Amino acid sequence: MKTQNSIRHIAILVHPYSTLLNISGPMEVFQTAINNIDKVDKKVDFSYQIHIISAQKTKKNEIASGISIISEGCFKAITYPIDTLIVAGAPRRNGYKKEVLNWLKKQAGIVRRICSVCAGAFILAEAGILIGRKATTHWKLCEEMANAYPETAVNMEAIFVKDGNVYTSAGVTAGMDLALALIEEDLGRSFAI
Repeated sequence: MKTQNSIRHIAILVHPYSTLLNISGPMEVFQTAINNIDKVDKKVDFSYQIHIISAQKTKKNEIASGISIISEGCFKAITYPIDTLIVAGAPRRNGYKKEVLNWLKKQAGIVRRICSVCAGAFILAEAGILIGRKATTHWKLCEEMANAYPETAVNMEAIFVKDGNVYTSAGVTAGMDLALALIEEDLGRSFAI
């Protein structure tokens, strides 16, 4: 049995009206890795545990498609060490809570990897995490992001971008490509594909 220290906690931060595939895509990829981790061709002393956490106080999160996702709780209640934090994209029309942005900025210096899927890059940028970094987002939003955050070098062609411990992915399904790349870093290319 694996000890608590051998668990790599993957936390997916959900905002109101996030796109379902921004959440479920990376989640399914990591769950497949969990289900098959015993097939890795090298010694592995860890496993993943996936968490859905909320950017709001309630556990129930309304998603863009009209369904609700129940998270384990608010981001402020996290007691385990997050290894990889994935920020799901959400509409920008309502802005983002300052306490969430401050928490993300703090986490960027603590977690091994902080990531965004689709418009989640706007949340990282708003938190100041993308200043002086390369990033990407959904292709329809790249120009808007480049104009709104000129201190970020927006790559309009990439499926995902890694800059230090910060990873950003293009739109929706690219979140699955990003999750596969993260798993490849941990467990090797042959396992990831």
